[in-house]
Amino acid sequence: MRVRELMQDDVISVNQDTRINDAVVTLTDARISALPVLDGGGRMVYADVRGTLDPILADTHDRWMAEADKIIGAVTEPDAIFMQRWAAVRYVWDELPVELQTQQELLKELHPFIPAEIRERLSMQLDRLHHLHRDLDSLARRTGTARELARTARALLEALRLWYGEIKFAVGEIELADLGYAATSLLERLTGRPRAGAGWVPGR
Repeated sequence: MRVRELMQDDVISVNQDTRINDAVVTLTDARISALPVLDGGGRMVYADVRGTLDPILADTHDRWMAEADKIIGAVTEPDAIFMQRWAAVRYVWDELPVELQTQQELLKELHPFIPAEIRERLSMQLDRLHHLHRDLDSLARRTGTARELARTARALLEALRLWYGEIKFAVGEIELADLGYAATSLLERLTGRPRAGAGWVPGR
């Protein structure tokens, strides 16, 4: 028997412009573990895209971090105007809690995959995010706090980067095929637009 006798003619592939989330959906729907990546001329440029959590987390965290940098980053300077401060308040109450709540729920579902030491680090980082979240909201609502607000905003952005990086390190290599229904549903929420009204409450 030769290799050509085992090859498939209808190989599922993606191109270089395919969004990572779409590639993950293709992997899941086709029940396969890898995809060849083709250029505009149909030539293979990468051997495969793996069906792990890593690409979907990277894409989602990059999107969320860019939004946080834009909104919270605007108040990292002491001369931020009122509307920038108000936008930061709305963000830390309406959107950031949804993102953190969804990831907490995902980590709970993936608990068996995460070593105890890493779970402890994640817990400590989340406590710091709770604290900074509460402080930023309080400072943004008061006058005469521009410099302290700027310092807290920078600290919150750095804590978010660390949190996202730690999550990726903790669960990024988990295969999508190993996920249960609840974890898969949470991934769908992660890849969509976050909805307001989640149950994450600062300081709890």
